[in-house]
Order: sequence, then structure tokens, then C-alpha cells
Amino acid sequence: MPMNIRRYHPSDNTAISRLNLRLEQGGAADRVYPENGDAFGRAQQEQGPVSTRLWVAADGSEVRGGVWLKEHAFWAADKSLQAGWVKYPVAESIVDRQYGGVPGAMIFKLVRQQPNLMAIGMGGHHQPIARIFSALGWKGHTLPLYFYISNPSKVLRECSFLRNSPAKRMLADLLAYSGAGWAGGKIFMASRRTLGCMLSGPCQTETVQQFDTWADSIWERGKHHYKLVAVRDSEMLNAFYPNSLPSITKLRISQGKQNIGWACVARFLEQKEAGAKFGKSKAAVIFDMFGHPENARKIVAAATDQVIKSGADIVFANVSHESWGKAFRNSGYFRTSGNYAFYSSPALTRYLNLDPETFKKCLFTVADSHAPEMLRIHL
Repeated sequence: MPMNIRRYHPSDNTAISRLNLRLEQGGAADRVYPENGDAFGRAQQEQGPVSTRLWVAADGSEVRGGVWLKEHAFWAADKSLQAGWVKYPVAESIVDRQYGGVPGAMIFKLVRQQPNLMAIGMGGHHQPIARIFSALGWKGHTLPLYFYISNPSKVLRECSFLRNSPAKRMLADLLAYSGAGWAGGKIFMASRRTLGCMLSGPCQTETVQQFDTWADSIWERGKHHYKLVAVRDSEMLNAFYPNSLPSITKLRISQGKQNIGWACVARFLEQKEAGAKFGKSKAAVIFDMFGHPENARKIVAAATDQVIKSGADIVFANVSHESWGKAFRNSGYFRTSGNYAFYSSPALTRYLNLDPETFKKCLFTVADSHAPEMLRIHL
């Protein structure tokens, strides 16, 4: 019987449970989550600005994979464009090679539903799903990772990504316990952040419960300066970040009497996934942000100050746009290549002429990978 890529139905839940058990027994960490599962809560939003739907690879009475199609409005080359994301593709092929054609078949099906598609995250270009996108003619780029160390001594002792080789562990321990890491790091990071604040001028930061007309004004002033960006008006933002998602703190940032931008931040505390990477250090993520590119440095500085005051030892952000990247660097952040890959379908690549220079004028953040569904699982 040929593989049938179709919309999820609640009757698939038992077969999805069997698939997840096979994945677990095969040593894979990935899972397929049903639309009505607790992890995703209100993930399916057929009405409103965001549509998020699960498709499954049905093989008789079994399910061999699942993938989410998330669609909403974008601002693309000064026009409104309906486009979508291929999200959380999971196939039994990761534990059984006879199902090697499932991921490609699921992607082909989604392209027929929505030609203007993107995928982001995936653990980097070296992962099997990223290689499949590349083989299908999708265009690949990388979202840089930026990180700011507020507590160098603790981070040097605790963070696994700074201790993943004997040489790195020896150097990190030497810096941490001698005090050189703390002193040098503090002086360097603080000097750059202080200079950034001096140059950008004082800003006011307010925690808000939801986005309102002030966010619409920020969107209208800023949207024309991006080649491609997900619509970030108040209706879309309240759909992305509902009050039922307490793991996200929403910040309204102003200067004088003018609202210049906003940021959404998340803190990793005592979670298994975060603990393996950060140990006992507290990590925060500037998850999403928006404003006119000329205000990027002010917004980054204000959001960073807020999460440091909350006790974060290290702060992370992924962002594509060159002005925002410069804002993070000028605010004392280090840049690495990270593991966030971005791929665009052939149709979208042609529509935007999405070459490396054009990609630097697009705004993508961690939110485009995870908001809001997987936050219910990971945060």
C-alpha cells in the first residue's frame, strides 16, 4: 500500500503513540505530537491570523511520520504574502531505513498545499532533514547565534558548549578559578554594553500582558525596512504569545514619549534540556523583537538589561537581519555560527531572489522556529 500523506485525524492518536514508542525504542528523541495533545494545547488555529495543522504519513493502520504546516501573513518586498513553515518533521526513517522516503514525501505534499514555504532550526545544515531540503532544491542560509555572558565565572564552570573538549575544559577552569575569566569578562562586556547605552540614550522598559495599538504603530513604522518578515502587528503577536504562555515575558520599550520597539524574552531555569547545556547557570533567550532597524541597538540594550536584572548568567539570541546583528555585537554579544539553519522553497526563493545579501535584510528569530507551540514543551 502506498504511503498516504494526509491531514491528521483524532483517530490517528493510537497509531501516533505506537510510532513514538518505536522512535523511543530506537533511541530517537523526536516525537510526533497530535493536534489535541496536551503539549500543543491550542496549537490548531483554523480561525484567526495563524493556521497550524498536522499532516501524517499513513501506512495502512500505522503512522510513519508527521509534519506541521504553519501558515500566516508575511511582509515581503513591500507586499503582503501568505506563506508557511515546515515545522517539526519527524519520520520513522530515523530508526528504520526502509522509510527513508517519508520525509521527502511529506515535504512534497506541503509544497503542493503552500508553495511559499520555509524551514528553520533543525539542528544545523548537517542534519538529515536539512540535507533533504538541500537535495530538493531549497536554498539554505544560517542564522547567526549571539550570546552575552553576564556571569563569566559561573558560565565558564557550568556551560557544556564551553567545555566540550579537554583543552576547552582546562582553559575554562583556569579562567574561572583564577578570577581572570570573571574580571576580564566583566570589564569587556560591561564596557561595550555601557558604551552602547551611552550612544543609544536611555530607554524605558515595561512588562506588558498583551500587545495593543502601540505595537501596531511600531509595526507600521518598521515593516518597510525588511525584505521579508512575519507580520508582527498586535493581532498576530497576541496569537503568537497568548497569556496562557507564561514562560514568555513581553517587554514594551520606549524612549521619551515614543514606543520604539518590543522584545519577548524567555528564561531557562531547571529544565532537563537546558541543564545539560548550561549546568547550574541561568540562561535567558531574547526570543523575538521588532522595531525600526535604526532602533535595534536601543531595543537590544533594553532587553538585555531586563534579563540580566532578572538574574540571567548568559543571554542568547538568533537573528538574521544585519542591523540587528550589528546591534547585538555593539551591545557586547559574541557571535558564533550556531546551529540554526534556514531553508526556503524554490518558489519563495525565486519570488524574493533570496541570495545571501537579500537574506541579511530579512528578519528571522528563534520565534520563527518555536513560537508558540513548542514552547509548551521546551520551556
